[in-house]
Amino acid sequence: MILDRINRALKRQDWFAVGLEVVIVFAGVLIALAANDWAAAQQEREIEVESLRELRQALSNDIGGIERTGDAHRRVANSMRILQEHLASGHPYADTLGAHFAMLGTSSVGTRDLTAYETLKQRGMGTVTNDSLRVAIGRLYGVTYETLVQFQKTTAERALHYVIPYLAPRFKDYAVFENATPLDYSVLSASPELQRILSDSAFLHSELASLHDDVAMQIRTLIAQIDGELVVLI
Repeated sequence: MILDRINRALKRQDWFAVGLEVVIVFAGVLIALAANDWAAAQQEREIEVESLRELRQALSNDIGGIERTGDAHRRVANSMRILQEHLASGHPYADTLGAHFAMLGTSSVGTRDLTAYETLKQRGMGTVTNDSLRVAIGRLYGVTYETLVQFQKTTAERALHYVIPYLAPRFKDYAVFENATPLDYSVLSASPELQRILSDSAFLHSELASLHDDVAMQIRTLIAQIDGELVVLI
C-alpha cells in the first residue's frame, strides 16, 4: 500500500509526498528494530536477574555448611592442643581424654551447591553485566572454592593413609567424634609420632578453620553485592 502511494506520488512528481512516505517507511523500520532491541534487552535482563537469584540461593545454601565445618575444625584443633598440654604435663590418663583422642583422624569434605554456577557458565559469564560482580563470582567459584576443596582432599588423604592407620592398632574403641581409649596410654604418651600427629593436626585444623571463616566472609560479601545488583536490575 505504501509502495502504491509512492508510485502515485512519483507519477505526479510530488516529491514532498515521496519523501514523506520514505520517511514513514524508515521510521517504521527503526521503530520495529528498536522494539526488537528493547525486547531482547528485557529478555537478557530477565535471564540475568534469574541467574543472580539462583546464585544467591546457592550461596545461602552453602554458607551454613561452611560455617559449621569451620567450627568443627576449630573443635578438632582445640582437642589437639588439650592433648598436647596433657601429655606435656606428664599427668596420668583421664577418661575425658577419650573425646579428644576421638578427634584424631578427622577430616572434612564440604558440599557446595554448584548448580546455579554451572547454569551461569552454560549461559555465559557475560550474562552478569556488572564487571566487578562477574569477577567476584568467578573468583569465589573458580579460585576460593577450588582451594578449599584441594585443602579438604589433602586433609582427608592424610587422615586415611597416615593418621587412622597409626591410631587403629593403638586404640580399643576408636570412633570418630565420639570416643577413643588407648590400649596402653603410657606407651602412647611417650610416642614421638603421636606428638608429631598432634602438632600437625592442630596446625592443619586451625588453618582449615581460618580458611572456612574467610570463605564464609567472601560468600556474605558476594551475597551483598548480588543484592545490590538486583536492586539496580529490578
